[in-house]
Amino acid sequence: ITVVDGDGVEALAGLEQHGPFDLVFVDADKGRYDQYGRWARKHLRPGGILLMDNAYLFGRLLDEGPSPAAMRRAHEEAAEHLYSVCIPTPDGLILAIKPDGVPTA
Repeated sequence: ITVVDGDGVEALAGLEQHGPFDLVFVDADKGRYDQYGRWARKHLRPGGILLMDNAYLFGRLLDEGPSPAAMRRAHEEAAEHLYSVCIPTPDGLILAIKPDGVPTA
């Protein structure tokens, strides 16, 4: 495990050289969860796992605003492009697996 400190989206560029990844765990700024999900989808190996914590957004998933909208997009895109489920932990956990043949873009 390597902990990278810094802006999440910017830090991802420095990790790409180490991919493809077996597992990506996201627990970052909620307003960009959709971006983290797209990055993970592109850089996971087939069969790789994406975990996204706080998927219920602390009870604000259906609120208006950029963070709830980004989290909803993360749910929708995981469901559209990966095999996914939202596990009902106290604040939700998206568990998704990248099947063979998923486009990297």
